[in-house]
Amino acid sequence: SKVTISPNTTVREWIDRCLSVYEPNVSAAYMSQMRGRIDKHITSIIGNMKVKDVKPIQCQEILNAQIGASKSHLTKLHQELCFIFDKAVENKLILDSPAKHLTRPEATAGHRRSLTEKERKAFLSVCENDPHFILFELMLYCGCRPGEARIIQGKDIREENGCYFLHIRGTKTANADRSVPFPAVLMDKVRGVHPFDYIATTRANTPHSVTSYKRLAE
Repeated sequence: SKVTISPNTTVREWIDRCLSVYEPNVSAAYMSQMRGRIDKHITSIIGNMKVKDVKPIQCQEILNAQIGASKSHLTKLHQELCFIFDKAVENKLILDSPAKHLTRPEATAGHRRSLTEKERKAFLSVCENDPHFILFELMLYCGCRPGEARIIQGKDIREENGCYFLHIRGTKTANADRSVPFPAVLMDKVRGVHPFDYIATTRANTPHSVTSYKRLAE
């Protein structure tokens, strides 16, 4: 049922309404990531408060609690705080946004680099001995993001003129969808996978969640 907008609307209720109304075109995977981040870092702290009662200091404390997190994580959380309260202003729930003048704390800069030849050999050796690490092989060979690799199914691989291609379903927008070559070294590992089965699964043969992916990556 729809949340009734009133002076007593809680942050939790407002977030649910905002995400359903203003973010209808994001993919299910990205929405899941967004909701998970908001639930963990925003709703769990101020979710039961009335929107009108939230103060700037409380929003700043939410960001400050993430000191040392990645720049990407802090940027997204900051944007989501601003989104939530900017929309509350637009809908006249509050006069001004408590997230307007927040300062982002120090973040950990992520610097990506290619694997060295030694690291690549060690990585592939581990993958060879554990079929569950095909999740990371999809990222290495096909350029998948973690969220994209988790949702690849047998039907996403197609043959064309003797060559195999992988349909990567973008996790941010529909425009992120793309088709890339699928290497023979992986094809040998996925033959016989049912079209609607996930290629990379947990040890319990269930689809990976964000949590199980992070556990595997550790």
